[in-house]
Amino acid sequence: GQIVTVSVDGHNATATVQNGIFTATIPHSVIAGFQDGHTLPILANVTDKAGNAATPASAAVSVDTTANLSIDAI
Repeated sequence: GQIVTVSVDGHNATATVQNGIFTATIPHSVIAGFQDGHTLPILANVTDKAGNAATPASAAVSVDTTANLSIDAI
């Protein structure tokens, strides 16, 4: 599969694309210091097997440290 590089706030992680899917792990240490409401810029770059670069994909994710979780009794 192709190699994808994912950048989160300047930290790079690589992963291999299999069947159009990949998982890239960003260490906790990279995102641990961000405060609630901070926006994390995310960028993904991939090349095809011939080495041709695709158009980079980008997104912004907001940090939410106050998310609530409730579990209903069974």
